[in-house]
Amino acid sequence: MTEHIITRIYNTTSEKFREELREDRRIELQELAAKLIPKPKVEYLTRKEVSKKLKIALSTVSEWDKVGILKPYRLGNLVRYKSDEVDAALIAINK
Repeated sequence: MTEHIITRIYNTTSEKFREELREDRRIELQELAAKLIPKPKVEYLTRKEVSKKLKIALSTVSEWDKVGILKPYRLGNLVRYKSDEVDAALIAINK
């Protein structure tokens, strides 16, 4: 014996129901598209590059590491800085 499932929708027209379904699909597609957009590639800078970009001495870069103005990322003996974090630090210093 086959069972039939019937769903009844009250207080709406067929056009309103279709529009709600379309809106739900739009929202789901936007969420999916947001997940599929590639993240921007992180650019890492050397100490020299940071010094040159900010027009400061290498010793100042080291001092800013110690006081927490810049956040260094260490890979063994290598020290790198994220470009966007360097820009944010410069903005914070100017405030």
